[in-house]
Amino acid sequence: MISLNNKIPLSFLFSVLTKSYVGALNKKCESLKIDRYHYTLTVIYKAKGKITQQELADFLQIDKASVVRIVDFLVKQKLIKREINSNDRRQHFLVVTETGVSEAKQIEVEINKMNKTALNGLSVKEVEVLFKALQKMDTNLSELPSDKYFLNIRKIKNEKK
Repeated sequence: MISLNNKIPLSFLFSVLTKSYVGALNKKCESLKIDRYHYTLTVIYKAKGKITQQELADFLQIDKASVVRIVDFLVKQKLIKREINSNDRRQHFLVVTETGVSEAKQIEVEINKMNKTALNGLSVKEVEVLFKALQKMDTNLSELPSDKYFLNIRKIKNEKK
């Protein structure tokens, strides 16, 4: 547990929360074929075959090269496939496979459970205020000049000694 006060960088707090959330989500999804990029798979699933790699990069706010690596991983795992856009043969839509649909549905269930756990003890009004505050913070920070960083969360393997 970290001490919350206005003197610590918000980035540290968000980093700690992210590690806790993603770590617990990974644990809950251990039985699935996918061991990373859980949310990305659900985004592609919800798009119902109407999202391109560029649109995915824009939505996730990450660079195209990172999206290519993520998509290649999901294709290799047979969770998604690329299909040519019949209206523009230069574009490929990302489509979730049958296996991917099953995984995405289970991930959505686990994400909903994780959100419920994370927000436990907060009133509806507090949750509303939290999300409005986070949106305002994002707006405030997006107006500043900055470099983009890709947050790469990796599972730390326990080494047996």
